[in-house]
Amino acid sequence: MARKYKETSPYFSTTIVNNSFLGFWVPRELYLDGTEESYKIESQYENRPDLLSYKFYKTTELWWVFMEANPDKIFDPLSDLKSGLIITIPHRGAFL
Repeated sequence: MARKYKETSPYFSTTIVNNSFLGFWVPRELYLDGTEESYKIESQYENRPDLLSYKFYKTTELWWVFMEANPDKIFDPLSDLKSGLIITIPHRGAFL
């Protein structure tokens, strides 16, 4: 039986080869419909995508959503998540 990554994982859409190896990464699709909100990063969330994920989604596992929703602003979620940066926050239904 093939292993599957959790629904909250950024690897959820990526296949597992021979029940052992992660295949080529397939990014998760986000369905942005205009109901997203803009958010200005506060200092306590600088370089802490896990805490920001908890603030909006009540889990630390959805840190990757910010990168996928803001590819022009966040390449590295640790070093690019700076206080004052305005990003798009998708609603949870946009990716799960």
